[in-house]
Amino acid sequence: MPSGSNAAHSDSTQAAAIGGGGLICTVWLPVGGAMVRPQVGDTIGHARIETLIASSVFSDVYRATDLRSGKPCAVRLWHVSFDHVAELRALFQHDARIAAALHHPHVLRITEFGEWHSYGFITSEYMATGSLPMWLRRVSAPPI
Repeated sequence: MPSGSNAAHSDSTQAAAIGGGGLICTVWLPVGGAMVRPQVGDTIGHARIETLIASSVFSDVYRATDLRSGKPCAVRLWHVSFDHVAELRALFQHDARIAAALHHPHVLRITEFGEWHSYGFITSEYMATGSLPMWLRRVSAPPI
């Protein structure tokens, strides 16, 4: 797990803007810590990890299998540990609840959210055709 304090800026921290629920704040996050990364076969929530399919500055996305239904799913695991930014846990849970309540044909359904080794995760339906930007490049934008 990353270590260190986010109370003061130093060479071992970096700024990150975190937004949600109409709130945007800047926090200093530890750099160079050893994030716990899932391995093939690990279980996060009710999902068994199969492979890493995407990575960004803030999170990694894994293809997985939902152990309850046997269907493929996607697990997004955030890079920022809740241990370093106390307010982040409440913000994450608030935003995840709102996102999980969305039901629309053009929005992936969230099936679970929670914590894994103090890192937030969201499990959703798996979109085998790729990411939204890839899909939008192939077809016109979906109707609203």
